[in-house]
Amino acid sequence: MGGKVMNYRSIINEVLKGVLDGLLYVVVYFYLLPLLLGYMVSSLGAGSYAGNLGGLYAPRVTIIYIALFEGLSVASRILKENALSPFLESLESLLGAFVVLYLVNVYMPGGYAEASMRLSPAEAVTVRIGFYPLIMIMVLAVYLPLAVVPYIEFFMKER
Repeated sequence: MGGKVMNYRSIINEVLKGVLDGLLYVVVYFYLLPLLLGYMVSSLGAGSYAGNLGGLYAPRVTIIYIALFEGLSVASRILKENALSPFLESLESLLGAFVVLYLVNVYMPGGYAEASMRLSPAEAVTVRIGFYPLIMIMVLAVYLPLAVVPYIEFFMKER
């Protein structure tokens, strides 16, 4: 036979690992990241703290994201010896980048955070900080390598 054949036990084991991987992605991108971003924005005085899942995503969008993360994780685990596995892992990382950009747009419409402080009844100071360049640098610095690393791992393993 041309490849490693998986028995039922190893398939179930990989499916469970894939479900756990998908849950990790969901926890990070749907709970921890909104909490962190909401806390950062509120600490700047730029808005109310809205770190809950309910207000950020429509229920249909939430279900679609969770299904995509779970499906991609399980498929990449089951097909880990196949050439499709790095592609699926890369899609997972790019979906995470999409969620990050969506969150930035929700918390900081237009890519700006704004804070105002009243000095006196007649004077006020407003500070506006643009975050899109910083977020784009972060996406390129973090998620681009995360999208490429699965291919490197796969081809190094094949050697």
